Amino acid sequence: MIRSLVCVVCLSLSSLALADKAAEKPPSADSIMQKVEDRSQGKDQTATHSLVIIPKNGTKRFRSYTLMRKEYDDVIKMVTFLSAPTDVRGAAFMVWDNKKADDQRWIYLPSIGQVRRLVVGDARQSFFGSDFVFEDFTNRDPDQDEHKLVGSQKVDSWDCWVIESKPKSDKGLDFASYKTWVWKQSNMLVRQELYDSQGKVTRRLQAKSIEDVQGIPTYKQVTVSNLKTGSESRIEITDVKYNAGIADERFDEAQLQRGAPTK
Repeated sequence: MIRSLVCVVCLSLSSLALADKAAEKPPSADSIMQKVEDRSQGKDQTATHSLVIIPKNGTKRFRSYTLMRKEYDDVIKMVTFLSAPTDVRGAAFMVWDNKKADDQRWIYLPSIGQVRRLVVGDARQSFFGSDFVFEDFTNRDPDQDEHKLVGSQKVDSWDCWVIESKPKSDKGLDFASYKTWVWKQSNMLVRQELYDSQGKVTRRLQAKSIEDVQGIPTYKQVTVSNLKTGSESRIEITDVKYNAGIADERFDEAQLQRGAPTK
């Protein structure tokens, strides 16, 4: 009887040890990247972005724009309307981040007076002269790449998963691979580095400040550094509001030429 009891205790302890070990098993890289893609940010969002472009040599340039986004079942729609400086005032950019199809992007430039549909390769083009690219404003679709979990690391105060990713196709890309640091607590990308075919870092995107707004972790400052040119761009995000009840027509192609709504 005593021996049986000892066996039961040993088996119980072994089971607990196995349970603890299972509980500590990290998620897959694919699931981590999918959670980044699926992270909820309310039904919709409005915000003001102040963008500063800092070249290695030269004068700082500034951009100011209004951002609106809205989530639907199979797509997230986002539009930006530039208000300053005068040379870009009235310009607009819109993207439909489709969950089951290729993303769609449009740009409106007052200088040409028409809306232009961006093709796939344009996603990696500069966002109005900054070091950000159009694709930065939506998460890159995780199924475009192969992902591998390579560890865990702290970035500032954020405890992160570290994911190495390689595109399944390099068509239209300006990088050969990239590494992403994902904040475990909120499934937010807090750092990303792009590498060339020799494994050299060419571009680094970094979250500098994240704050809670209406119960939702929210980017408040993000920078991107171009290690090829030595330039840097920084976005300050203010006036963030979630679940504001944005009308669907704000995300129509025709709206881009009308400019940002006044109310």
